[in-house]
Amino acid sequence: MQEIDWIAITERLKEELTPPNYEQLKTLKYLSSSNGAILLQGKGYQVKAAELLRTVIEGAASHVIGRKVQVVLALEGGFYTPQDIVEYYGSFEYLWEDWVVSKALNLVCGYPGHGKTSFMLDLCLRMKEGEPWPWPKDGKAPAGKVIWMITEDPLGWHKRADEMGLLPNPDLILPEIEPDLTRIDKPDFRGRVEDLVTQHRPLMVILDSLTGGHAQKEISAREMRWMLTPWATMALRYGFAFVVCHHFRKPPSLEKAKKLPKPNLFSVRGSIDLTALARSVIQVWEPNEDEDKVRVWVEKGKIKPPELSFILDDRLIWQGPVAEGSDSYETKLGAAMDWLRKTLKAKPLPAKEVHGAAEKEGISPRTLKRAKQALGINSEKSQEGHWVWVLPK
Repeated sequence: MQEIDWIAITERLKEELTPPNYEQLKTLKYLSSSNGAILLQGKGYQVKAAELLRTVIEGAASHVIGRKVQVVLALEGGFYTPQDIVEYYGSFEYLWEDWVVSKALNLVCGYPGHGKTSFMLDLCLRMKEGEPWPWPKDGKAPAGKVIWMITEDPLGWHKRADEMGLLPNPDLILPEIEPDLTRIDKPDFRGRVEDLVTQHRPLMVILDSLTGGHAQKEISAREMRWMLTPWATMALRYGFAFVVCHHFRKPPSLEKAKKLPKPNLFSVRGSIDLTALARSVIQVWEPNEDEDKVRVWVEKGKIKPPELSFILDDRLIWQGPVAEGSDSYETKLGAAMDWLRKTLKAKPLPAKEVHGAAEKEGISPRTLKRAKQALGINSEKSQEGHWVWVLPK
């Protein structure tokens, strides 16, 4: 593995910034926001900005000043070379267009029992049967092998897979489960899976779930980077989509999960660096306790396709795109969240301007504050000195 000389890169950045001073480094940190970034260290300061390393490699670091910086993960030698970082965060290649990205980490997040595993089983079944993806209808699922690492409730998984008609399936490879060894933070297990990848050349590798597959602290950005970056690198090298099923932050109870605001990136349990490394974050949520309809959407991606819904049965019964303003969106909070997301979609706006526009829409200051918190909106100080509201990346 090639070591990355972070201090040397930082010193080069200092030389190329015009004029080189600490204030510009602080500006770059500000531009990157809190959504994860490449971590550059040297002489007492830290700079968080994804495009920095890329532009250093391309010899154009000064070009990032004054424009929005694309945010990615802080990597401490996890990728083998700086060029791997550029390739990983470069062009998109999809297994399922706009939803599941090949050569990268994808997260599928939801509360327990809301259908994450069933959603992934349905995708595998479509690959087995050569059926179209749920959306768009003309996009046919490619035939190919899948490696599925089960770390929670293997008996329940086999029962559900059998009910959906996925088993038997010669193209579905299940690594042998060994107590205390089936952990993605163990190099020996990663080596076993890489041997299977070399042998079978899968289109997709699934970990279900993240929490059951390691003994690290999920709240620690450093430990999550250390654990997941080698898997992301493996996906990049062999060309498969690495899909990790993960949970939202635990609600007081599962029933109360149906009454919470619509989840976002900040609902994902653990360090925000988990979503920073992922090229796609898919969220699965059952919003209405009076129906069995489950929603699924791309919370983070290059393009956000229509939000879809399905009903859990022996097989998933897909209901197509969700109509705007349905179900939980009829609540005051849901409506305020929709309005706020649309208002800030084009560009950040001054807080005073947002409050004034919300008042005209009949949104109370209390509801607006709750919507801001639910969406994870940041308050940042502009160069003119006033506070602006910024949607999270």
